[in-house]
Parts: sequence; structure tokens; C-alpha cells
Amino acid sequence: GNIEYVNPRFTQVTGYTLAEVQGQNPRILKSGEQSKEFYKDLWDTILEGKIWKGEFHNKKKNGDLFWESGHISPITDEKGSVTHIIAVKEDITEKKKMLSELISSKESAERSNRLKDAFIANISHEIRTPLNGILGMTNIIREMLSPHIAKDDEIFFEGIEISSKRIIRTIDMI
Repeated sequence: GNIEYVNPRFTQVTGYTLAEVQGQNPRILKSGEQSKEFYKDLWDTILEGKIWKGEFHNKKKNGDLFWESGHISPITDEKGSVTHIIAVKEDITEKKKMLSELISSKESAERSNRLKDAFIANISHEIRTPLNGILGMTNIIREMLSPHIAKDDEIFFEGIEISSKRIIRTIDMI
């Protein structure tokens, strides 16, 4: 399980040179944020001759944390015994950061949408309630005064009714 070779990209990502890690165990990269069970599953999979795929939250030489996606494959001899292990990894720190920001933005948009819906429902209620009161009272006054209302004055009651219904349609469209 000790490191025999790393490519130049490993040095760029981690800050460790080949000379610094050669002969070292890969645990020098451990951040301490992943459980023993995580590593047990990794090693059990590899030692069974299977490919392990997953993500690591590792630590660079300078102490900064970074995310890696890894495919770790066992290399076996003719008897099927694991002789070496090869790991192909990709720094996915920026991808994880963008995904986190995307999720945060989505949650914020959903929260804004819920607030908008609540606001519109509240405004609708606050406008409809007094408007229905105005329409109801106007109809009562119209009925009470109907024998005394001139035909020319009937247009005022119709104007109130038409305008009120227009406001209700506008609220419905909103």
C-alpha cells in the first residue's frame, strides 16, 4: 500500500513531490473527515480484486483540504493475488463548490417562490375581502333605494359593479 510513483499532476494538486511521498502510505493525505469504515470498505474492495470508486476529502501538504474522485484498481499476478494498486484521481474541489452553490441558489429560488406565492395569496385576500364588502353593501343600498333611484342614476351603481368585477378579474390573473 505504499506509494511507488506519482505523476506531476499529483504534485500540482497536493504540493508533495515524488521524493516526499515515495515509500509513504497514502494516509499522509487523510483529512480525518472520513470514517474508518470508509477506508475498510475501500481496502476490502481492492483486496477482493475489484475496482473501488468514490470520493475522498483529502489534505494537501500545506494543510488545505480538497476533494478527489478516485478509481482504485488492483493489479494481480497470474494466481490472482494483488501485487500492486493503481489509483486514478481527479481534483473535484471546484465541481463540488459549484454544485454546492447551485444547490444553495436553487433552495434560495424555491424559498423566494414560496414567499411570492404567500404574498400574492395574502394580497388577493386583502383586496377581495373589502371589495366583496363594497359590492355587497352597494347591492343592499341599491335594493333599498331602488324605488327612489332615477334611471339616469342607475349608471352609478353599474359603474361600481363593473369596476369591482374588473379588479377581481385582475387579481385572478395575478
